[in-house]
Amino acid sequence: RVGPNRLHFAVRSLGLPCVMARPHLRPRAAIVAVCVRAASADLWDLFNILHWHSSGGPAASGANATGEANASGEVEAQVASSAASGAGSGNAPFHRFCGIATSPNGQNGFSPTGLADIVAEAGHDRVWHYNWDISPKVSAPGTRFVPMIKYPGENLAALPRANVGGVGHIVKGWNEPDDRGQAGRLDGVRMNPEAQAAAWVADMCAAQAKGFTQYIAPAIAHDTVWLDFFLKGCEHTPGCKGYVTYLACHRYHNDCATYHADAGNAGWRDDLSYLVTMYRIMKKYNARGFNIKGIVLDELGCLAADWVTPASEPEQLQYMKEFYRDTIVAVKTGSAAEAAKIRTTPWIMPRGPDAHMPGVRYSEGLSVAMAGGPQAGDDAVAAIRSLVSVAWFSEQPGKNYILRGVQLNALGRTYLDACREVDEHYARRRRLGLAVGEVFG
Repeated sequence: RVGPNRLHFAVRSLGLPCVMARPHLRPRAAIVAVCVRAASADLWDLFNILHWHSSGGPAASGANATGEANASGEVEAQVASSAASGAGSGNAPFHRFCGIATSPNGQNGFSPTGLADIVAEAGHDRVWHYNWDISPKVSAPGTRFVPMIKYPGENLAALPRANVGGVGHIVKGWNEPDDRGQAGRLDGVRMNPEAQAAAWVADMCAAQAKGFTQYIAPAIAHDTVWLDFFLKGCEHTPGCKGYVTYLACHRYHNDCATYHADAGNAGWRDDLSYLVTMYRIMKKYNARGFNIKGIVLDELGCLAADWVTPASEPEQLQYMKEFYRDTIVAVKTGSAAEAAKIRTTPWIMPRGPDAHMPGVRYSEGLSVAMAGGPQAGDDAVAAIRSLVSVAWFSEQPGKNYILRGVQLNALGRTYLDACREVDEHYARRRRLGLAVGEVFG
């Protein structure tokens, strides 16, 4: 079904070392000739592009108009608006799945040298970082800094210009407004999320005046119901919808030593449930006029039993491998086996209640696990696919868990190698002319 011209296009799109020197060659023989020369990692991609061209384009490749996944397992909504919005505003596309949440703290190794080592492992222009502050303390070529307005109205005059000095065009909003120790130290913010939309608009308007064009919503510590009520208020506040480009959330465990990506592990099911909650909130508000492009998991890590002290490096490595690499990255890079395992996992229970339920008013402690319904497994897979970026938490005085001194350790290499795999998967799909769904930036 594939003519020589289309096959030639497929080979060139993949960047393979062989070309169609004899266009009269029968297509089947030509495919064999190409595959013999191709790297094994590209064979599935070759099949996808041949199928894509032989069947008339992306609409026939297994992706329907509602954005279901095609055969390679990546979300296929034809929405390149992230890159397009960056280009249209004078910004280069910002396609980075790798994030780092850390800052220089008591000689913990996070320095320009340490950051440069991170870039060397992940790849140039594949890492972003933030430090819970509005200005970078560390920079290195090939990275992008994302400033944060940590508390409502905090130090807006000192916010840097976007797209200057390693600063990107994305700004992060309030840090953990549902937590008493962070932005939630302000009682009004913590206890009345629906009333905070006007303050959010003011902060993001100030950021827009500095050239920022994409906005990460308040990053939730754990209370997704707070976020639901905040967006409900935003829905009815003039200008607010345009200041929510991504949702953000944090995720920690204190049982990482025994964590396994298995349906029998309560921690893994709880992680899936949390992501389903975020995904359903995003989906609900997009249906109500928002244009939220995805979810940023901008703090991911392990803590000790006290929920304060960072866990040991081996414990963190266990969680990183099981949840980050073998669950998130596996699904993001098209693992049908991992997606099937998630779809058949029972007891995926998102948090609620819904902020739009009649008579429901927000209060601390309102959030409870609720039945996920028959769609929960499918939504868990879709939720992982909607993750546009992840940032590993590595912040402790005198120690940085992804660095040993100023060099990467096993934890750091595992993390960066895994997220680089996602970026390379995206790059292969772009060469094929296939959509990659939303990307960060």
